[in-house]
Amino acid sequence: MDSLWEEYDGMKIRKGLRWFIIAYAIFCTLPLILRLVISDSHWLLWILNHYLKVFFVLLPIFWIGAIILRERKPILFLCVPTLFFFVLYGFRLFPHFRPAQDPEVRTLRVMTFNVLNRNTEYEALAETILAADADLVGLQELIPANADPLEGFLSNEYPYHTPLPTEHILQVGLFSRYPILSVERLNLPWRDLSWVVKVDVDGTPIKVVVVHLIPTLMGELPIQEWPERIAKRQKIRLRQIGLVIDEVTDEEMPVLVLCDCNLSEISIAHGHMEEVLSDTFAEIGWGLGHTIHPVGTDFRVERIDYIWHSAHFKPQWVRVLKDGMSDHNPVVAEFSWTE
Repeated sequence: MDSLWEEYDGMKIRKGLRWFIIAYAIFCTLPLILRLVISDSHWLLWILNHYLKVFFVLLPIFWIGAIILRERKPILFLCVPTLFFFVLYGFRLFPHFRPAQDPEVRTLRVMTFNVLNRNTEYEALAETILAADADLVGLQELIPANADPLEGFLSNEYPYHTPLPTEHILQVGLFSRYPILSVERLNLPWRDLSWVVKVDVDGTPIKVVVVHLIPTLMGELPIQEWPERIAKRQKIRLRQIGLVIDEVTDEEMPVLVLCDCNLSEISIAHGHMEEVLSDTFAEIGWGLGHTIHPVGTDFRVERIDYIWHSAHFKPQWVRVLKDGMSDHNPVVAEFSWTE
């Protein structure tokens, strides 16, 4: 009798494990399918898109469970999210090897970095920026309290910069080793956190757009207000992306966009940007490239900081660096380029 109960309990465990694996596979796959049907404007799909990679991390564990079960159905179901993962991210599991750079080819190194407005570790921020040795540095979340000390630390290496904020309102900025020819706004809805900068790089003008798109900031609200907040800010973000695209479409000069975009790389907005510019990390990055994390931890949950480039540029490498005590990690890329 005891053996029958043990056998029955074992069957229940196997059945539970089987359906747990199948449910996980469906959970990972459904958002990617729904995105093709209803986009990511729906609040729940938006959340899943942002944190889907966290669940993909569990794939090896579920594969071990499916292999232990030795049943066809769980294995077949797991094949679907596994295929999606390798299509979306598989090529980043291996480093990209580039041929030796021709010393006569011009290179340009750029950085984008959200410094976190309440971060008072100004020297740590400056050390992170200077260690990257970038020629152009796009910064987000500048306020007078951090912009002024950063200007002092960076002035020797970066004699040129866009106007710095004078009021306690979030702003963006560009620090440059090269002369700045002109500066203007994009006139984005919500807060116009943007600069469109024309920079003279050894006699060649390039257009650098530094932007900080609207964040969703769900943590500010109770859960019942999330759907309205997500839908509203998604709509604004798509309008902002549309204005950035209008600014760079059909531009003859080389273009770079340095952006805290606050969007997932499998979002509809990201797809719109990819129609006109290349996402440098998606093109040549190694690993997942996550850049955002809670302050004081290194548990990075998503990639929302981007360096976009026009066809004039050919990326040589791209890296995510240490955070400088911010809640974002900076992204740095080096390009060879032609006029």
